[in-house]
Amino acid sequence: MFAGNPVISFPDTAKMEAALDRLELLVCLDIYLSDTATFGQWALPAATQFEKSSMHFMVDKYEQSRRIEWKPQVVEPAGQARPEWHAIQDICIAAGAPFLNNPAIHAQVIEHRARGEFYTERNMYEGVLPDGITLDEIIASPGGIELPAPEPGSFFANHVRTADHNLQLAPADLVAGIEQALEDEHGSDPNFPFWLISGYRRLRSFNSWTHNMPSLTDSLTEPAATIHPDLASHLAIADGELVTLTTAHGSIVIAAQISDRIRPDTIAVPQFWGHTYHSGQTRARQRPGININRLHNTRDRDPYTGMPMFNARPCRIERKESGSP
Repeated sequence: MFAGNPVISFPDTAKMEAALDRLELLVCLDIYLSDTATFGQWALPAATQFEKSSMHFMVDKYEQSRRIEWKPQVVEPAGQARPEWHAIQDICIAAGAPFLNNPAIHAQVIEHRARGEFYTERNMYEGVLPDGITLDEIIASPGGIELPAPEPGSFFANHVRTADHNLQLAPADLVAGIEQALEDEHGSDPNFPFWLISGYRRLRSFNSWTHNMPSLTDSLTEPAATIHPDLASHLAIADGELVTLTTAHGSIVIAAQISDRIRPDTIAVPQFWGHTYHSGQTRARQRPGININRLHNTRDRDPYTGMPMFNARPCRIERKESGSP
């Protein structure tokens, strides 16, 4: 597992916990012992972005000015930490699997090891550079090298792989899905009359790893169920009061947060919380929060992408009964 935390971020948390428990071997590579790493046999310390070199070459596709820039290593890795590529090379060699699933690159890795060297980030990036540009030129250029602007029309000609090279803005299956969604009567099931949204983030909270950073989380409250004032009044729920939030998959107890910035028929709970494991995330464990993914299953999926549903989940909310667990 490379820098991932699926026990926090995947739907059906109990199912994920059981799956991780059944693994014969789980090796996690991260900057600290994550929630998921507590299920593993090995946790390897990864170098931070300042302890290794890299090259910015993928984000240029999203920028107005396309550049390739070398980011040099600033300090030596602390302790036993090292760049992830070095650890992954060791794992591939031990497992008899080709590095990057590429036999040609793996052969170069073996050649370097025979000389007592690592196949470094520099070696890898040299293999993906455009023709006519060398890594030495990039390293010697402050701010990197600007790439030529793409030819007008080249995107449609080279990257849109439909038969007519046009974007299909209204394919038949998507139009049918939209029509079906508009026809579906919201709230038709009296047991689950509201929509649950759990795929949003808040400022100072990015996925799960930032919850271990005091500078971000000291001013960040634990997740709550945001509801509209009209819904709160109808159910006699006070701001900060504990409520029970239920879907067809399960229930959680969480504090309510009243806000007029949400629809009356919708409830929103931020994702990527639930730091209840004996990890190295000491700050996150002090304020673990509730893992909303315990209310989602892995069976309900978006029909077009195959992604599990984290939004538009039918749910109900009610005041927590006195003495209930």
